[in-house]
Amino acid sequence: ASYNSASHESSATADPLSELERLRQLAEAGDATAQFALGERYATGEEVLQDYASAARWFSLAADQGHVVAQATLGAYYWAGRGVPEDLYKAYFWSVLAQAGGDEGSKLRLASLASSMSRREVIRAQAEANEWIRQHQLANRADADSSP
Repeated sequence: ASYNSASHESSATADPLSELERLRQLAEAGDATAQFALGERYATGEEVLQDYASAARWFSLAADQGHVVAQATLGAYYWAGRGVPEDLYKAYFWSVLAQAGGDEGSKLRLASLASSMSRREVIRAQAEANEWIRQHQLANRADADSSP
């Protein structure tokens, strides 16, 4: 019985590594959910060395594909300068996208960001976000139209 439990323990400790490796493979293949999950691992230091720059990179890849929580997280990262240089314009841009996708927390961030930005910057970031949304809606429609 002790042989089986020892064998079971060693396979249990190997599982997180293989799970992490599977997650990394999915993320590298372009899976937005896996990219976000890998970003979370880097943000918290779960099974990897904590690294906010790596977290931001994975969040960015997921956000570019429309992952709402990644967009909200990226907005917060740019606002705080966590893992990326502080950039209120990018923080506003990503927060607009997240709010448009249904993230309520981004509404408060947008109000605070707008109070620290010029009116021209806010209008420009809003217009860029609106264009991003329009382009992605067109792309999604084209994908839906080409589906069997």
